[in-house]
Amino acid sequence: MEVDKLKTSIEKNLGQTYSITESKLRNPRIKIPNVPHRYSEKELENIIREQNPLVVEQKHFKIVYIKKFRERECVTVYAEYSPRLFHNFMFNKKIYMGWERVPVYEDVSVLRCFKCQLYHHKGNDCRSSKPVCAKCSGQHETQDCQSLVLKCRNCHLHNEKHKTKYNMEHETKDPQCPCYKHMLELAKLWLTK
Repeated sequence: MEVDKLKTSIEKNLGQTYSITESKLRNPRIKIPNVPHRYSEKELENIIREQNPLVVEQKHFKIVYIKKFRERECVTVYAEYSPRLFHNFMFNKKIYMGWERVPVYEDVSVLRCFKCQLYHHKGNDCRSSKPVCAKCSGQHETQDCQSLVLKCRNCHLHNEKHKTKYNMEHETKDPQCPCYKHMLELAKLWLTK
């Protein structure tokens, strides 16, 4: 396997001074909204396994989280699958549950730091010494923003670095942000490998 060859080569060249760790990829996830609240996690898992033949064939299937709502009679189920099963569900866009075929959606997210607004880390792991506003990109907390001008930090940095012409007149947290959409596409590509 290529990974083993790479590890051997690194150990040979660098010696025992460095430790080599192999990052583990997360299995793809789907979300199933509007599931009746009457089922337990184990019951949901059994229903999905029994009524969807491909789930029975696959060893890796697990419900990872159930999001409950205060004023609704339903929950959203987040489940983790093997890549093969995930692709099948994304192709069909539905699974069987009870007497219905319910829609499933890809659960892909991009981690964004609420301190500096950049991607791929959390505020606890941020190395930035000053906060950056999600609205105007100024060096202050977002809740303290007085500016009427919107400016996305990520689009601004991307335009500078890659000579693109992304529209920057939106908040960093805007789901229509070109940089955010680009990061989502990269995350989807990463999941399919």
